[in-house]
Formats: sequence, structure tokens, C-alpha cells
Amino acid sequence: MFNYLFPKVDISNKEIGSLVSDYKKNKFLVHDEVCYICNKNSKNFRTHTFCDNNVKQLITCFYYTEELKKYILAFKYYHKKELIDDFWYLMSIFYNLYFSDFKKEETLISFIPMHWIRKYFIKWYNQWELLAKSLWSYLNIKVAKIWKKTRYTKPQAKISKREDRLENLKWSFSCDFLVPSNIKNLLIVDDIITTGSTIKEFAFEIKKTNPEINIFSLVLARK
Repeated sequence: MFNYLFPKVDISNKEIGSLVSDYKKNKFLVHDEVCYICNKNSKNFRTHTFCDNNVKQLITCFYYTEELKKYILAFKYYHKKELIDDFWYLMSIFYNLYFSDFKKEETLISFIPMHWIRKYFIKWYNQWELLAKSLWSYLNIKVAKIWKKTRYTKPQAKISKREDRLENLKWSFSCDFLVPSNIKNLLIVDDIITTGSTIKEFAFEIKKTNPEINIFSLVLARK
């Protein structure tokens, strides 16, 4: 009854039925298969061993086009949390395409932590955590918070150079989580990346205490 009286309306073209209409989803540009570090062609998004030995594969679903940008901004900054239903659906398609051979009991999903000041006083929620938990409910794969944000940093989106992004993240996360021995694959979920420096830093930290874990990532879009 509630949905009948107050139907969801596409935030872009005002089509009734969903916050992201099927028409708009078909406009999203699927990302080419590339290595996330050098951005050169790589089958199945495999990371070149000479680029990064920690992240085996980073799947980017779409390019960060103007068609998709308005939805991501609404989700991240304008409290349109309901968009999570459309985002996890799209990301689950790519999960099934590239990670269908993962055994659920050997896989763990994690997300990028947010400093408590930003989470509770600025954003009010962690969009990465929402994505991870939505995929968890659909795929029946456990979610764990592995890292803690210990230092408040400048938003990565406001920093253009890769070196400056890495410097901005230094010593800002702590990882004291020991991955259970039965877990072979760790999947880091993110909504948008630019250089991939955050994922790279996380992988480096987790490998210190869990050197045998295979690290993968699933990202909605890339600038």
C-alpha cells in the first residue's frame, strides 16, 4: 500500500517504479577489463604481477559517466540510501560473472571504514558498509569489519595525484583482525575509485597479518 501511494521515482528522468529506472541502467557504460594500477588491458581485470602482488583482481563495473554520477552523488552525499537496492543488484551481476567459483564458506566480504566523526556527524552512514551488507544478504557471504579508521583525513576525492593520495592515507588505518583459517578469499567492496590507492593500502595492511589470503575487490564505478 505504501509503495502504491508513494511509488519510487527515478531521480534523473522521473520514471515511476525505481530510483534508477531500467532505461537509465541501460545507459551505464560497462568498464573495459583492465589492470587497476596501470589501466592497461588485462583479461578478467587481473592485476599485473609487476603492478601489485597483493590485489589479485579488481572488478570495476562501470565508468563514472554523467549518467551514473548523479546517482552516486545522491547516494554518497544526499542521503538517498534507498539507491542501495539498485546498486547491489548491479554489482551482484558482476559478482556472479567473475566470482561465481568462490566457495561461500571460504569467502569474506569487507568494506572501507569511515572515521567516526565523518560517519556520525557528517555522512550519518557508511555507504561502503551498506553495499557490503546488501551483497551479504543476497549472496549469503559473511561480512567483517577488518580495519579501523584511526586518523581523520582529507577526502580522497579532493586529491588528484596518486602519490598524494597514498601519503594522505598513511598511518590512518589499523588492522588487528585475524582472518579465520578457513577463509581463502577476501572481497573488498567499494562504490567508486580513482587511482585505487585506498584499496592498495588496505591490501598491504591486511597482508601483514594474513599473508596467505587472496584479496579481490568489486567496485561500482571508476573515474
